Amino acid sequence: MKKFFIPLITVAVVVTVVLSGCVPKVAPAPPAPAPPAPAAPPPVTPPAPPAEVTKLGDVPELQGLIAKGLVDPNAPLNPFEGLAVKPDGTPYVFALTYWSMVCEAMVNWDGLVKAWIDKAGGKWIFNNSEMDASAQIAFMEDLIMSRSADCLILHPTDEAAVAGTLAKCQKAGIPVVEYDANAQPYNKPDEYVSTIYHYFDGPQGTNLIAQVFVDYAEKYGKEIHVFEDWNSHGVETLRARHRGLHNCLDLHPEIKVTVSGTESKGASEKVMSIVIDAMTADPTINAIFIDDGGGPGAVEALRTLGRLYPVGHPDHVVLSLNDTDSAVMDALEKGYCDAFGTHGGYCLGALAAETMFTHLCGAPVPKAIAKPMYVVTFENKDTLKCYGATPIWPWLPVGRWDLWPILDFSELGVGIPTKALRMMYLGY
Repeated sequence: MKKFFIPLITVAVVVTVVLSGCVPKVAPAPPAPAPPAPAAPPPVTPPAPPAEVTKLGDVPELQGLIAKGLVDPNAPLNPFEGLAVKPDGTPYVFALTYWSMVCEAMVNWDGLVKAWIDKAGGKWIFNNSEMDASAQIAFMEDLIMSRSADCLILHPTDEAAVAGTLAKCQKAGIPVVEYDANAQPYNKPDEYVSTIYHYFDGPQGTNLIAQVFVDYAEKYGKEIHVFEDWNSHGVETLRARHRGLHNCLDLHPEIKVTVSGTESKGASEKVMSIVIDAMTADPTINAIFIDDGGGPGAVEALRTLGRLYPVGHPDHVVLSLNDTDSAVMDALEKGYCDAFGTHGGYCLGALAAETMFTHLCGAPVPKAIAKPMYVVTFENKDTLKCYGATPIWPWLPVGRWDLWPILDFSELGVGIPTKALRMMYLGY
């Protein structure tokens, strides 16, 4: 109140003096008070670090697939940390050898397995045998002599050829998980940890891919002439795929089959050349089966020949392929490819890695795991889910394998390995 009272009295005196014609000298006003010092800025609180991603639902790159129901948002994100570390703190060394890296699928399986080993604290050494059984055997023999690996994940070039060396690895204390083929006809079950294989010539094998040709012929009333590409005549897995295809088609003599005599080795460029030559020599060919990688070569061959038409077109060439990649998936989504058979996308590499992790945890795993085949079509691509995720791996963040779903193979006898499992069996 005093701050306002004093100025009001002063104003009254000045007014009175002015009215009387006498203006006295006014005392100088007191100096204005100094402005208050600016308040100190509030302390800046650094933002809290983002919460660690623990579930697939926390991964932005997977939200589209989660919205479709193709990825389980509650599944764990890479729970393998520390599983590949021995009690003394040193890492397990994983030896990895594959029959070929020519197709996109193998590149992604390999990237996935290595990413999971890295997260688990392990080390890896790698061999690409390029379908040369002798090179793969030499790699395995070197492992035995040098004791440079603690375990082996084997994708065999030739099951029969590597059988003896596989047994020697186990006797040398190098446990082996073999995948994509069946070691049992060539080895005793106690000579490896587990073998993961497919009945390519069984009821859930390549016959399912062949059935696509039969169904198309019946639906559209067309005569079908299938051209069958051979990746390699010398690999038992591919011979089994051949048998599986014919287990179906041979029941339908109205469907003609021409088998390639030239080996493509799964290379898309070679497949393209072989298909162009075959269809140029015999224009009645109107269906194609590729027994392994190289499917994009078939698509590009049809494009080059001017015969790439969508499903249902009178001149459509039926494409039912084994395995996929991004180009094949693109062709299926655009309606040019009818179907592809798959072992579950990246399931093989994932199952091999999880089986070995489970074994290193001390937990039991099946000696033989029969893995079924699935057939992906335009109609089921948005609904098909295997072991908790889509089998269409080109839809996953390619190259970011640490973000790919961990699959739950409990129905095949291999659950998701964790540190809790290791503690249960090994106590650390």
